[in-house]
Amino acid sequence: VLQHYCSGKMKRNSRFHYIAITSKGTINMKQKAAVNILGTRGLIPRQIGLILSLGSFFLCMAAEALPGYVLLSPYYANRSYLISTTGDTAFTWKHQRANAYGSFLLDNGNLLRPTESTKQGLSASAVPNGLIQEIDRNGNVVWEFEYKSDQYVLHHGIWLMPNGNILASAFEKKTKAELQQAGITRNPPPPMFGGGRDESLLFEQLIEIDPRKPKGQEIVWMWKIWDHLVSAGQAYDNPHLFSTDLESPSYQSFNDWMHLNGIAYNPDLDQIVFSSRVFSEVYIIDHSTTTEEAAGHTGGRYGKGGDILYRWGNTSNYKRSGGIQLKVLHSPSWVPNGYPGAGNIIFFHNNENSNNSQIIEITPPLKQDGTYEMTNGIFGPEQPTWIYQANGFYSQMMSSCQRLPNGNTFIFEASSGRMREVDQNGTVLWQLGGSSTGPGFGFDNNLSAKAMKYEMNHPGIQKLLGIASKKQVAALKLKPVQILCSSGKISISHAAGANAAIYSMHGKKLWSSPVHDNNFTISTDGFSAGTYIVSTVSKSGTFSRQISIHK
Repeated sequence: VLQHYCSGKMKRNSRFHYIAITSKGTINMKQKAAVNILGTRGLIPRQIGLILSLGSFFLCMAAEALPGYVLLSPYYANRSYLISTTGDTAFTWKHQRANAYGSFLLDNGNLLRPTESTKQGLSASAVPNGLIQEIDRNGNVVWEFEYKSDQYVLHHGIWLMPNGNILASAFEKKTKAELQQAGITRNPPPPMFGGGRDESLLFEQLIEIDPRKPKGQEIVWMWKIWDHLVSAGQAYDNPHLFSTDLESPSYQSFNDWMHLNGIAYNPDLDQIVFSSRVFSEVYIIDHSTTTEEAAGHTGGRYGKGGDILYRWGNTSNYKRSGGIQLKVLHSPSWVPNGYPGAGNIIFFHNNENSNNSQIIEITPPLKQDGTYEMTNGIFGPEQPTWIYQANGFYSQMMSSCQRLPNGNTFIFEASSGRMREVDQNGTVLWQLGGSSTGPGFGFDNNLSAKAMKYEMNHPGIQKLLGIASKKQVAALKLKPVQILCSSGKISISHAAGANAAIYSMHGKKLWSSPVHDNNFTISTDGFSAGTYIVSTVSKSGTFSRQISIHK
């Protein structure tokens, strides 16, 4: 039966009543999409049983953590780290300038990060970085882009696009006269609380940067929220625009109007998702527009220019009622194709002043043409597809989450510095940190806005850790582990006392065993021809290498 259904004869996203049975007991699930249950990389685990009866679906699976490393760039620190799930530091970048919001690992093993510009110019209540850098493994600046003046400044995060371009958020200054003319009702804070001396407010830009290495840079696309405002009296009839009376009582002391705090890109739809800390809402806009079309209300693939295609989390923002009412969120992103929940949007819901944060996953009402359905005047869904919450799980600021290829979710709590990986039933598979001072890994600063987990077979991980030089081994305090594959066997040398494991390229653990001596071998007879990851984990660190088995 399993072979029959894995062959593709069951439609994706088919709906079933099903029960998930784990080692911790039976969890009854209401009708829910069996999204990519079959034939998706990394999701069908080693032990699985399937029974189909009267339209019910019974699934038994043993969840495992995805092999990989966490990238962490603490605020205002001059170092970034790759951390193993056991808490060991596998790699460290040293910087000349302090970190800003969050970082990306590139396929070449370099680091892409926002940082602080020393140039005089605009300041803001959010971390005003103004500079993006690519850093090589030795801490050298390979490329940088500065965007800061007395009228604009980069802030918060970045997003690496598939074509190598960089999506970034920035503030632009609007004067008191401009605010009054536009009908913005919020009063700017006085200078002592972060306001400008001219009673200005900061509004959002999104820019796309073409790095054009090794020198130079170019902004190839821009979107501005200022071009998509509507008066409060017309907001009900214009849910695709931002009402000029939006504000938050808890955010009166800061000088930015919206506080965009997370961006992501969907290459299939050519759309951008972002979130607002002040308005507690998720937004989607069209990226297929030209910059000129992005400033208007027509044009682009979806015909709406730069107007809002979709929004979710606070219907009162467009003068409606009903639906979920969020209270501060961060770090929205689409679940990538091929991952369980593909096409859904997942984000960290801080749930301010509740002492109970949540990870929320929603299924937007996407139509065939890539636009979004409104039902009874509001954007759905009425309820999330999946929610994770737990006792003691709370961060009142920043934070991030990330769907992993095997269906697990990686979560980072900024307030405590705690990171964890949970499966689809909410079971914690591993956890690090959790004190009020951060992870406690001995970093020079533990406060971070976000963290990201990368698969062990990520090209950047392999560049950094796959072939360890003598200098790396000394820096990581690892023994000179050697992993070789030839003559029908895998040889692991100098790893006595470690635990060894072999993973598929999809992150599925295929074999594991303690390493009994310094000349340990494994027969390849039980493995098909293909590429695998061999990893050893010990108290002194983690070492991994990609191997190929030929038959």
